Formats: sequence, C-alpha cells, structure tokens
Amino acid sequence: MKKLLIVLFALLFGTISFSRIAKSTEFIVDGYPIDVSPGDVVTVPPDDNPIDDPTNDVADDYTNDPIDDVPIDDVADDPITVYVDIKPGSCKNSINVKSQGVLAVAILGAEDFNVTDIDPLTVKLAGVAPLLSSIEDVSNPLNMENCEDYGVDGYDDLVLKFDTQEIVEVIDQAIEEDIEDGDEFELFLIGLLRGATGTEIEGKDTILIIKKGKKQ
Repeated sequence: MKKLLIVLFALLFGTISFSRIAKSTEFIVDGYPIDVSPGDVVTVPPDDNPIDDPTNDVADDYTNDPIDDVPIDDVADDPITVYVDIKPGSCKNSINVKSQGVLAVAILGAEDFNVTDIDPLTVKLAGVAPLLSSIEDVSNPLNMENCEDYGVDGYDDLVLKFDTQEIVEVIDQAIEEDIEDGDEFELFLIGLLRGATGTEIEGKDTILIIKKGKKQ
C-alpha cells in the first residue's frame, strides 16, 4: 500500500537557568587578581567583586529568553485530533483520477467539539485548500470505524469541497511512480480553530484510486 504522508512536527524547549562569565574579566580573591575566561562558572563570596562593573560582566544567558516573555494566554494548545470522513456515505472512498468534479470531505462534530469553531480558510487536505464549505450533519464516526452505514449522529459537520484534480496532482507528485488502479493513499487534513491561539486540528482518511479505461 502506498501512503501519502504529510507529517507535522512540533518541538518543545525548556530552559535551564545558570550564571556564567559573559566575557574575560578579573576577580580579586584574597588580594590576588584571578583571570576568568568566557564560559567559566564561578562562585563569588560577598566580598569578592570584579574590578569592572559586575552588571556588565556577569550575565544570565536566559534572562532575555523570548519564551519567558510570551503571555500564557497566547501559547497554543496541543493539536486536536478530529474525525475526517472523505466522501461521506462511501466506505472505500474511491476517486477516479479522471474526474473533473469535486471531492467532499467532512470534519465530524461531536458533543464536545463544535465544528463552527474551525476557520474553513485555514483547512487543507494534502496541502490543498477547499473551494467551498458548509455546515450540515452528513456522517457518523461509526461509519468510518466499522465501514457500515449508521446514518448521521445528530451533530453538525463541516463539509468541504476540494478540486479532485488538485488532489490527484499532489498524490502524483508525491510518489516516484505512476498511480495505479487500486492504489490506496492516506490523506492528512490540518486546520486551525478560530481565536487568538489558533489551536491546530488534524485528522486523516484513506482513498482508493480508480483508473477507468485502463489498459488490460
């Protein structure tokens, strides 16, 4: 099975505070000068002071760390995983590579997730932006989990329409060989919630390639 993977990476950094000499200087210890090089960590008794102004010579590397200055309310939350249903009502999610139409994709709502919180303009499927969007109840997570038709679940879904040829082109460019009839690809969807932090959403679903008119 061939896969189209769009991987999102997030890096988290912590800070460790410590003091060290920022530039060459001299300390007077017991009446004798001692040279200290940049990067040396020193313990200075209260009576032992640098010859120069200590505020210029001893620095905390992390005092001006911009991470410390970020307001808590402006730090984005972890991505929210959502149910993505490509071609709601279809289990195999077949796509004809010659289709000139649109591909319907639903982001499913739930009791604890309101799809109206999603900004449709930020949503992308395999890097492709949607042409249209609407709010309607079209699917149920059980339809995807069991590949059976359980109907709708009573929660609004965000339905997006994508240009089928744009999706096919992305897949074609992502693999090193021709797309074949019966190939399956996993498409990843990303987007942002409305609001200052812009919390990310992410989900995925699989499609089945159909090449009508293929040579036998």
